[in-house]
Amino acid sequence: TSAACRKATRHHQQGVSQGEVRTTVTIRREERTGITIGGEPAVEADVSASQFWIVYGAAARAGLGFGIPDANTGLYAVPGLPRAVVKAFIAATWGQGRIPARWPRGTKTDLEEVGVKLKDYSIEMVSKAVLAVHPIVGALDEILLAYGLDAFAPHQPRDLCAHWLMGIEAQALTKAMLTLKREDNVVALPLHDGLIVARSSADRAILRLQEAYQEVAGAKPLVRVKGIGSSP
Repeated sequence: TSAACRKATRHHQQGVSQGEVRTTVTIRREERTGITIGGEPAVEADVSASQFWIVYGAAARAGLGFGIPDANTGLYAVPGLPRAVVKAFIAATWGQGRIPARWPRGTKTDLEEVGVKLKDYSIEMVSKAVLAVHPIVGALDEILLAYGLDAFAPHQPRDLCAHWLMGIEAQALTKAMLTLKREDNVVALPLHDGLIVARSSADRAILRLQEAYQEVAGAKPLVRVKGIGSSP
């Protein structure tokens, strides 16, 4: 393991000894590069656009008439828009439970870090382009109602959207991780939208993630393998 892993583990053990219950250990992206599993370099099996696939699966299960894209589809690929802009727009949509009326605070800075100027992409222009490729985004209210998120008054369904998506995502990742261990004897470390595994287990991780998302979320996602700590 890397020094970061050892440090995080010590913090976890200290918390347990003091009577705290901790279920996660956080390691910053730049500190993951030295992680090994069984002495072997590790890689990240990343579910590309994880929550986007969950929305597609949910709509299909609710019978709303939206097809599910092929598993090789990059959902953030929208003609005329940088991937980072589409990703920021979709993240804001899921976070607010609706198409945003304006860019969230911090978006300008985040995009500048990857060389994109937000002033070139109005929220109206991006919304129109994304909806032309993914009309399902405009049906988010209908999807949330189909899953009974109107039963939690006084909360509005859109206020629960992000929590609902994260819950399904967590179930799928947990299932994939446990299946890898129980069926394949493969150790996996969880990320918010993927798993860290030994390099030799990458293909197995892809298979188990796709199986888990299909079962839990109703859609078989695109899974990419990349080096530890690479940009998303």
